[in-house]
Amino acid sequence: MKRLVFLILLIASTAFSAEKVTIEADTVDTPEKSIYHAKGNVKIFQGEKTLLADEIFYNKENNAIHAIGNVKLTEDGSILECSEMNYDTEKESGVFIDTKAFMPPYHWITASKIDKQSKYSYKMDDATFSTCEGAKPDWSFKASEANISVGGYLSSWHTTARIKNVPVFYTPYFIYPIKTERETGFLVPNAGYNSNLGAYFQPKFYWNIGVDQDATFASLIAANAPSLNTLEHRIAISKRSNIQTYIEYTADEKRYPNNKDGVYTIEEERGRFFINNKTTLTLSDSILFRAQVDAVSDYEYIDDFGNYKLLDDYENDTDTYKTNLTLTKTSKYADFAFKYLDTMEYNVGTYYSKEHTYSAPRISIEKNISALPINFKYFVGYDDVRYTNYYYRYANNSKKIIDSNYQREHVSLKLYKPVDLYIGTFTPSLEIYHTKWHNFSNITSMPVEDTVSNFAKLSVNNNSISRNTYMQYHTFKLNEIYKDYTNFKHSIYNKITYKQVPRVNQTGLFDYIYQDNIDWTKEYVYTLSNYFKAKKWSIKINNSQEYSLLRRTKKFENLISDVSVSTKPVFFFIKHEYNRYDKDVDYLHTRTSLNLSSIILSASYTFDIDDYGTVDNNTSSDMSITYRGEKYDLNYTREISGMNERLKWANFIDKKDTLTVTYKKDCWAFGISYIRDTQTTSVDINEKDETEQTIMFTLTLRGVGEYSTGLLIDKTEEDY
Repeated sequence: MKRLVFLILLIASTAFSAEKVTIEADTVDTPEKSIYHAKGNVKIFQGEKTLLADEIFYNKENNAIHAIGNVKLTEDGSILECSEMNYDTEKESGVFIDTKAFMPPYHWITASKIDKQSKYSYKMDDATFSTCEGAKPDWSFKASEANISVGGYLSSWHTTARIKNVPVFYTPYFIYPIKTERETGFLVPNAGYNSNLGAYFQPKFYWNIGVDQDATFASLIAANAPSLNTLEHRIAISKRSNIQTYIEYTADEKRYPNNKDGVYTIEEERGRFFINNKTTLTLSDSILFRAQVDAVSDYEYIDDFGNYKLLDDYENDTDTYKTNLTLTKTSKYADFAFKYLDTMEYNVGTYYSKEHTYSAPRISIEKNISALPINFKYFVGYDDVRYTNYYYRYANNSKKIIDSNYQREHVSLKLYKPVDLYIGTFTPSLEIYHTKWHNFSNITSMPVEDTVSNFAKLSVNNNSISRNTYMQYHTFKLNEIYKDYTNFKHSIYNKITYKQVPRVNQTGLFDYIYQDNIDWTKEYVYTLSNYFKAKKWSIKINNSQEYSLLRRTKKFENLISDVSVSTKPVFFFIKHEYNRYDKDVDYLHTRTSLNLSSIILSASYTFDIDDYGTVDNNTSSDMSITYRGEKYDLNYTREISGMNERLKWANFIDKKDTLTVTYKKDCWAFGISYIRDTQTTSVDINEKDETEQTIMFTLTLRGVGEYSTGLLIDKTEEDY
């Protein structure tokens, strides 16, 4: 049958434009004036809207369309199918009967009746909604009545959550996000069981405060412990200013060893916390404020609650926590800084100690000036220092508490000048130091005076100590030696360094702040670096050997070597310190990974002789295997650690095994993790199970409980 096409001019509701309505059908007639009747494969086009139906009646005067049979309306990516429709093209409103609808990005809705009240507002009867496609979605919500604000939320009454068609949960009122942007609402909670906490449930709520900030709230509710409450707040003030704050708090009791009447006891104090903050505030082109806060209430906090934190990118296995608040003002010849520094360090081995070093404040002026014939770098600093230490030795049940204060001024001047010698660059440098400590409180002993020269001496005068010293530091770096081969480039770099610091006896001197103790040194260091670079792989090899001029014997320090290999599927790194006199390894760190798309293998091993007897463990290893399939993800990770006097694969008394299985579908995923953590350190201040077992359940429903903050937070770390 011949197709008939009519172009009907529709006067739009705006005064600035008009849109045409085009009708195509097998047959078209006009039973009355301004009324068009189309039948058979009817298509109506208006702007970006398309309407398909078996039969329609169109009233040009009141902009009304009545569509019957196999009705399908497409608009702005939304698709609405129904058996019958009455629609006002000017108001963009109408009523739809027996409806199925899709709303971007992934929302499917059915209803016995939908009342489209405006372009962005719908009211529905007997509605179901899901992010799963299909007549019987894997999960859905069914409600007697619901309202939708496109780009906002769906709110419903008398709602049941369903798996397939089986109801599993009822709520009298429910809010569901229909958004393409960040969404305010409840996230899918975590749940599980821990052998110490008991059964637990962790609801989470995400708040999209505005385009420049958001927040996440959570509360871990456990059967055998007080709740663990969490707040994470992020704000991007500008491209150069942002704040990220993360806080955890629980009324649980922190514990530490004590001695009462010569008897070993465990002290308990209510209130445990974890605080992490990263702040960058650009106040002007020359004024910057930065904050980096990493603090815990007690030594065991991360071990106890680390599995439940929301801060995904946090790692700290050093037992040292630092806070640095810095306000800087830069100028051409001087950079001014006002700082608050706080370093908290725990040591748990044969003894327990908690050390705090505060510098409140540190005021400094410094600058590196390279525009003169001789380059120089100067530093002038003042510190108001407080040092505290709680020390408990288990062998004899003795404790010691130190709380001391003093002021410190430190001045340094470095002169240096790179000189081009054609085959390389020679950079001689001389750095002069003057440091004064004074106004001591609770200091019981003072160091002994020592004089080498006017530029190298230690002086003690009543309640003050001053030290002069210097350092020669000369480097000669040869130019790159390289050769281009067919498939790769090989580059060689050589560097020789000479370093000398005069011998000033600093026994008994403070060593709490950088450059408090400047060690006696006279040495050469030779470094050889090889680089191999190709399109699909690269290799870097470094070797460094230090030779001491101070010793009569054993002049060679450890040979330090590191190798890194990077290819498309394989990465390998090793750092090695070899003691030639003991013919043994003092330090070894290696890690490797193999990425085969669906299978990822990784492993690492670390040994450090310097940590023997001073920390929990000085030897550690972890191994992980991950499988990523279309329907399943599998991961097994094993972490082991222990104490060894020499490099070997032994004495791994602490073990942590994690097995995670995740089942995935297009619109949801369910995971279960089993964690078995065994810790048998020599110090037990927790009095909890030696072997802790945890079962964690995770559920992800597409569009429900998912969020990814769009805020750009500066992650730059700063030296302390």
